[in-house]
Amino acid sequence: MRSARQSRGFTLVEMLGAMTIVGVAGLAATTVATRAVADVRDASTAWSLHQDTAAALDRIVQEVRAVAKDATTGGPAVSLLSATQITLASGVGIRFIDATGSTPGRIDLTSGGTTSTLLSNVTSMSVSVLSGTGTALPLPLSTALAAATARRITITLSATRNGVTETLRTSIYLRSLAGS
Repeated sequence: MRSARQSRGFTLVEMLGAMTIVGVAGLAATTVATRAVADVRDASTAWSLHQDTAAALDRIVQEVRAVAKDATTGGPAVSLLSATQITLASGVGIRFIDATGSTPGRIDLTSGGTTSTLLSNVTSMSVSVLSGTGTALPLPLSTALAAATARRITITLSATRNGVTETLRTSIYLRSLAGS
């Protein structure tokens, strides 16, 4: 007959030790996998936000570059340049609508009497205007003569989505206008 000491198997302490090691390894693997999924989600959000912000800036640049030359002043036919709004004499308007309550900020484009949203979740938009000598012009510029001195418009957009913020800036040189 065999004694109890000679029987094969694991003791309770060995089983508890093995289960603890497997549990810790499983927890570590879950943590790594969860972090990897979150990183992929953040990267995807950042890429999407960058693409949307860049597309909005491209559309703004397209509209501003299409502005005709003012026959009187020789400058761009601009009705208003302010820190958050660009209105062209053709009736095209680009405006930052600030966030209110639970409604996120946005950039609206008005063209031909129709207003559409270019970009939502916008946290800020700033417009600065430089003269031909590189001097910053005080805003708002609302007269044709003041707008005639504008040679470069710099637009900065910041948007946030799911905790990811993207800020893009572009400069529009008004040397070559559509009507020139």
